[in-house]
Amino acid sequence: MTHECFPLLFTIRSLPQATESTVLEALLSAFLGMVELNTGTSTNEERLVTDYAREVTELREWAGGVFERTPQSEEKVRMLAAGIMVKVGEVAERWERRLLGAATTF
Repeated sequence: MTHECFPLLFTIRSLPQATESTVLEALLSAFLGMVELNTGTSTNEERLVTDYAREVTELREWAGGVFERTPQSEEKVRMLAAGIMVKVGEVAERWERRLLGAATTF
C-alpha cells in the first residue's frame, strides 16, 4: 500500500489545488495515516526508513513548512502537520543512522 500511496500523495502535494485548506487537510491526513500504518512495529519502521528514506525526510520538511505557513486559525491543518512532524521525528530518532546514510547518497 505504501508503495502505491506515497508516489500518489507526493504528486498531489505538488498540485496548485493542494494549498486549498480542505485539500491540504485531506492530504495531511493521508500522509499521517501512511506514517501511522508503517510505524506499528520495528520491522515496519525499518522498512519505511530503508525503502522510503528520501520520502520520509522530504515529508518531514514539507509538513514543517506547512505548519509554519498555516495561519493559527486553521487549527486542524496545523495539528495534522505537527502530527506528521512528531511521528516522523520519533521514527527518525530511532533510525537516525539509517536515514543519515540514505540522505548522504542524494
